[in-house]
Amino acid sequence: MRLELEGIVDKHKGFPCVIGCHGPSLESDKSRIQRLQQKKEIIRLSTNNWYDHFDENPDYWIISNTEFTIWNKINKLNEYNIPVFYASSADLTKTKFINEKLSCD
Repeated sequence: MRLELEGIVDKHKGFPCVIGCHGPSLESDKSRIQRLQQKKEIIRLSTNNWYDHFDENPDYWIISNTEFTIWNKINKLNEYNIPVFYASSADLTKTKFINEKLSCD
């Protein structure tokens, strides 16, 4: 299944969301973010190599990097099976490859 824009817009309207990026400022709030997510009090979107920073899978995975591409992370993407958003302007993986090889949304 592939997510369509209509399927995600307003899906979590009014619900708190945390977008986790990488950097030293994440460290001070990481355990609180994970705790809130485990209690289903927030939705978490995480970027690129989130698994280096969190134990809990995000609700959505955002790929927006020229080095961290769908092509070179296809096995991890399929293993975690988390809906993925990617910036096609940064990720130059061919759409045909994505449609054939990516099993998550």
